[in-house]
Amino acid sequence: MHTLELQGIDLTRAVVEGDGDAVALIREALLKGSGTDPIEHALIAAERAMAAACPDGRGSTACLDIAGRLRGAARALSEALDPVAVSVADAAGTVTLASLPGDIHDVGRHLWRAVMVLRGHRAPDLGVLAPALVARRVAAARPDALGVYVMDHRGRPAVQSLVDHLLRRGAETPVLLSGPGVDQDFAVWVSVPTGADHYWPGVNYCEDTDEALEVLRQIVLYEPPPQIHEHDHDPYGGLDACGGCCDCALQTDCDLQA
Repeated sequence: MHTLELQGIDLTRAVVEGDGDAVALIREALLKGSGTDPIEHALIAAERAMAAACPDGRGSTACLDIAGRLRGAARALSEALDPVAVSVADAAGTVTLASLPGDIHDVGRHLWRAVMVLRGHRAPDLGVLAPALVARRVAAARPDALGVYVMDHRGRPAVQSLVDHLLRRGAETPVLLSGPGVDQDFAVWVSVPTGADHYWPGVNYCEDTDEALEVLRQIVLYEPPPQIHEHDHDPYGGLDACGGCCDCALQTDCDLQA
């Protein structure tokens, strides 16, 4: 199920088109125990619609309207999650989130915080801070990643300044960069500030929140998806799948289990 509908109102449509109260829908879904997966999928679908309404990273009226509703929905979800915030010991990872001056909206930061916590990560929120201050906090705290969502292309200079300050402080934290205001080419370009070395921890462009989670899991935290064991047994007949292998390193073990 990739959306959430209550009383005939679809959550994604409520955020994108204003057709219904998205905040009330989320609170009702949580109260009824409908689960958080449908909420997450619905909000990410709304994020994609918002990005599509911001061609070339220039915030249109439609884009900002969606952003306002999406921010409210994400904050409602975050408030519901705060009482059960992920502890340091139990966290899958720590992703510090920040918005930078010059951008026109902080919707992405609120969305990322809600979804990161849903996925078992700690997500300290620095709010809107100057690049130098963000770099200082990150260099001191050393989180697993720094998440920066850029809504408008006018936020790009602040990202460039941020990477420069991270380099100066010798930070080793990968950056997850997303939002309509940036793209893959910019992420590659900004990782090598003028007159400075390459930011080796990486500036990883993420098309949306879903891709940010995958980059965090597979690249930053080195947790590839589980692989299918090719040397398994026939679940129906108990036959040895390694029997036909020549010089298979697992053949003996498989034979013993057959």
